[in-house]
Amino acid sequence: MATYCRRNLYVTASGMFMLHYLEQAAPVVGRDRLLFSTDYPYQYRSGGDARRFLENCGLD
Repeated sequence: MATYCRRNLYVTASGMFMLHYLEQAAPVVGRDRLLFSTDYPYQYRSGGDARRFLENCGLD
């Protein structure tokens, strides 16, 4: 199952800026299959949450 997921899935947080989500998804699909995206209304969060999350999430 892990091999299938690693070859066929991409994962996005879709506006849910939760580090533990990425930490659990990365070993399953691989770090190169993690995407960043936001959906309404999350792209308009005040305070620059998206930028801060990307800068501090530990991904290259």
